[in-house]
Amino acid sequence: MFQQILDPTGNLFITWLVALVPVVALLFMLAVLRLSAWIATLIGSIITFALGYYVWQMPLDQGELAYLYGSATGVWNVDWITFWGVMLFNTLVMTGAFDKLRRWLISQGTQDVRVQTILFAWAFGALLEGLVGFGYPWAFVAPILIAIGIPDLDAIRVAAIANNAPVSYGALGAPIIALAAVTGYPLLALSGSISKIVAILALLPPWILLYLVSGKRGMWGAWPLAVVGSLGYIAGQLPVGTFLGPYLPDVVGAIVCFICILILLKLWRPGRCLAMAARRFQAAQRPLRTASPAARSCRRGFQSSCWSLWSWRGQVHGRRSLASLRRIFRFPPRLRSRKARPSRRYSTGHHSSAEVRSWFRGSSSRCCCA
Repeated sequence: MFQQILDPTGNLFITWLVALVPVVALLFMLAVLRLSAWIATLIGSIITFALGYYVWQMPLDQGELAYLYGSATGVWNVDWITFWGVMLFNTLVMTGAFDKLRRWLISQGTQDVRVQTILFAWAFGALLEGLVGFGYPWAFVAPILIAIGIPDLDAIRVAAIANNAPVSYGALGAPIIALAAVTGYPLLALSGSISKIVAILALLPPWILLYLVSGKRGMWGAWPLAVVGSLGYIAGQLPVGTFLGPYLPDVVGAIVCFICILILLKLWRPGRCLAMAARRFQAAQRPLRTASPAARSCRRGFQSSCWSLWSWRGQVHGRRSLASLRRIFRFPPRLRSRKARPSRRYSTGHHSSAEVRSWFRGSSSRCCCA
């Protein structure tokens, strides 16, 4: 059996840099090149395989089997969880159970999108992560967030960030149990150490969730939700992870968080109910920007000069030069400058873009014919 070489280059720092190449390449393809996720993942896996073969001296036959088996396992797990997550959500919607759950949360709390985000994404997502794990909160919580009015991409971001802290104890502590088995550390001591780190990480995500769904002003308007949501989860997660082990920290933390938020909503509620997504809220709060009269005059003068130049180039160089200009600057599809058009006098006031464009064409034609 192949034994992995921990330091193939003879320098730990250089080995670390080489091992970081697939991650950097994946992020570069996703963020800079804007490739599709499956293409970027496929290229990243090929880069990883090549580094394992040339740098870590991995046997080719065993590497191919491990590559195929790992790819099939990953695709199967992700597709299986996503399929049944969507299936369960659609079943809840078709049977009316989701509407009953939402009405109960509204009756106990409020219709505010910030409250529902903390309840669904943060508390309920932590409960699903602790019980099932393996990406199930993403597949189940994201459609719920879309159903309450959050845009699809924002819902995915919210579900991903809300799953940041609870993922350490996902699937009844499966990651920590596997880590203890590999490293040989005591399970309870390892769980206690990780619970302290998770408690620190859990302080920030509720604030980010409120900011994503309501903007900066909406976040500060509902700051007690972020404080109680993070501290409630920590109050349930930290003692269980420290003294009882890695099996139920997420479950207990989510239940305590639910109870704390519902008690808070009995005593306090946001001053302004936001039943809308973040972009609509920010658009309503942002003042409209209008151009100054001087800027409008300069823009109209520039447009008039451009129309005159375009007509002159069409007369001198023919339709080919004019068509090339249209392709570059996306001009109107048809521009006639053969015949001079009679001038039109307009009263002061606002005119449509079609009237102004026809006036530009007429004035430019008169200049060329003169």
